[in-house]
Amino acid sequence: MKRLFVGFVALGALALAVWPALADDAANEALARRFYTEFNARNFDAFAEFIAADIVDHTGGPDMAAGVEALTKELQGFAAAFSDMKIENDMVLVSGDYVTVVSTAKGTNDGKMMEMPATNKPVDFKAIDVWLVRDGKLAEVWHVEQLLQMMTQMGAMKPPAAN
Repeated sequence: MKRLFVGFVALGALALAVWPALADDAANEALARRFYTEFNARNFDAFAEFIAADIVDHTGGPDMAAGVEALTKELQGFAAAFSDMKIENDMVLVSGDYVTVVSTAKGTNDGKMMEMPATNKPVDFKAIDVWLVRDGKLAEVWHVEQLLQMMTQMGAMKPPAAN
């Protein structure tokens, strides 16, 4: 009986030690998921609530402006090019302060994208985002998408030649 009691005490101590990490993982996952929810709703004003003011977007290279305003402007331009774009989370993986999201984006290119006129063609492509959470906000992001597939679907590029 004493062994059983000691076992329960040890299990309880382990649970208490692990619980904060699990709570952090859940909170970090919720932050990342909120990004896609707010993007899909085109609620860009909400970004400042959960994205760090000085967020670093590693996607565009060293010349990419940092900050939530720059990220918001970039995403507003993308949303204008694909007014019906929705992003669905296919997989969310959390490891401490990092949240990786594999998603599918679907929409119609019904607006100007950079200097390209609208093609009115549908797109359906995958993307991967890795978010770093710091002080309860999304602080950094690395974004990779199937750009070649998207541009081919829009008719902006020819499909790769078959081997």
